[in-house]
Amino acid sequence: MIYEKEILQPREEINKINEEIILKIRERVNVAKKIAEIKRKYNKPIVDIEREKIVLNQVKQIGLKNGLDPERIEKIFQEIINLCVEAEEKIK
Repeated sequence: MIYEKEILQPREEINKINEEIILKIRERVNVAKKIAEIKRKYNKPIVDIEREKIVLNQVKQIGLKNGLDPERIEKIFQEIINLCVEAEEKIK
């Protein structure tokens, strides 16, 4: 089989997975916005360092359980959290 033909299907799978990941990130951002509304209602700060630590520990454990480097998973989720915090801070 020719390389270009053989690699086409896995690349299409990657493209589909990338879209699914982005849709899940959008879903997470939308939930974060709901959380921001609740925080504002109760006059709580947007950033909750203790909660972030809990989340990062959870995702590291999930990554480890699934054979992924927990430190890299932590970095990925730190960026996702940053994206969500930015969205939360825009809630009036």
